[in-house]
Amino acid sequence: MRDPLATLRNHRFLLLLVAQLFMAVTQPMAGMLAGGQATHDTIMSVMIFAVVMVVFDRPRERVVAASLALPAVGTRWWLHAVHGDAAETLAVAHHGAIVVFLSYAIFAILRGIFEERSVKTDHLMGTVCGYLLAGAAWGNAYTAIAIVNPESFRISPEILATMTTDHDRAVAFNYFSLSTLTSAGFGDILPTAAPATTLTWLEATFGQFYIAVVVAELVGLRLAQGTRFEQAPS
Repeated sequence: MRDPLATLRNHRFLLLLVAQLFMAVTQPMAGMLAGGQATHDTIMSVMIFAVVMVVFDRPRERVVAASLALPAVGTRWWLHAVHGDAAETLAVAHHGAIVVFLSYAIFAILRGIFEERSVKTDHLMGTVCGYLLAGAAWGNAYTAIAIVNPESFRISPEILATMTTDHDRAVAFNYFSLSTLTSAGFGDILPTAAPATTLTWLEATFGQFYIAVVVAELVGLRLAQGTRFEQAPS
């Protein structure tokens, strides 16, 4: 009989990818969910701790990741209790904490890929998870910058009209981030001042190198894996 826990471990990145896609679909529709923003924040909190459990399999790293996750989650819920300038300051702290946490997760995913000696399907799912997490990290960085200096971006009137809350702002900049990461660039949000301009070209460069380097590594591992299989005694 197959061990359910072993099955979960072998498909952990697939489960995380499904959770990320669910988050991506529900985030723009938070206002339509029962409970509204609180429901989405609950989903986000669960998602962050899912990243802790899935990405970090070394006890010490998991403790560090959890310590980085707590400020990210705590500041999100604290935002429900504050208003005005305090809320703006807290929002910057929240998005900054998310950037730090996700950066650590992306590092762990990439290191794990380069340490592997064989390629499994779940490793491929892990590379996709890392790519989407990178988009989320840059999206939070852009959101923090826009709070501190709204003139850092030129935004189309249609999108600007929807950005009435911090949540709406995050949705817009996550969209901008993934457009930049994939080099799609639709032009409805444009960086106009540093550091937004610098982060934008850094993200575009990272997106290209991520695909090129990670795919090359996976192909190399696959070829090496096939060679070892052919050379194994029958």
